Amino acid sequence: MGFAGNLMSLLRHTGFRDALAVAGVGLAVVAGASLLVRIKQAHDLSGPYDASAIIALIGLLVALGIVLALYSARRIQKVRSERQQAARYTTDQAARLSMVFDNISQGILMFGSDKRLVVCNDHYLRMYNLSADVVKPGATLLEIFQHR
Repeated sequence: MGFAGNLMSLLRHTGFRDALAVAGVGLAVVAGASLLVRIKQAHDLSGPYDASAIIALIGLLVALGIVLALYSARRIQKVRSERQQAARYTTDQAARLSMVFDNISQGILMFGSDKRLVVCNDHYLRMYNLSADVVKPGATLLEIFQHR
């Protein structure tokens, strides 16, 4: 694999692309600072004023803005993708847990550390002839006992 192949392989890795984007921003900042120095030097001279340095700086700032916008858009897309993947995983785990609870023949209540109901299976509701409107997530054990 030649230089181009190695470079393309590196570009497939997100970490390298991120580092490359940061390096590009750094390079743009250095170039911008250099142009500012040139503008100041041109302004201090008592000759005709050259606007090309200012136009170049504006072009550099626009390019920097585009690079930052593209980088930000890519990061946002990555975060959204990670959140969607986490949501799918959570939904799958909740479905599995629900299936386990519903296939157990005993009535089950599970409370969180705040002493409020997290999960209840249908067997518990049938055992005590309770409504799902009463025994719902967030209810306390005392509230549930009051309806039994």
